[in-house]
Amino acid sequence: RDIIKNRTSSFPLEKIINKLRGTNKSLTFDKDEIENILSLKYGLSLTFSILVLLYPMLDFRNEFHEDHIYPRSLFTKRKLLKRNVPKDEIYECIENYNYIGNIQLLEGNINRQKLDTEFDK
Repeated sequence: RDIIKNRTSSFPLEKIINKLRGTNKSLTFDKDEIENILSLKYGLSLTFSILVLLYPMLDFRNEFHEDHIYPRSLFTKRKLLKRNVPKDEIYECIENYNYIGNIQLLEGNINRQKLDTEFDK
């Protein structure tokens, strides 16, 4: 408001963008913003909001769940070793399965039916 109130000529869009840069009200969409989205995890309210943007064709009159594409029940050291995941990659797998890259929106009934089903099935 101060920037607009104190303007001397045309609309000060660049000044507003610079003022809001780095806040939760940024007007730009850059590499940092993409990194912030990719750092979202299962269960956060913002995660659900981003997923809604990625699935605009869904009928949101129905109940939707955040669903792990690769079930979280598979991310134990024992199960990963059984699947021949190299030992030096197991920690990384366990640390990262809850990020948005492994989350999708799935209708609630379907999600309950497929609980812990392997990805290839």
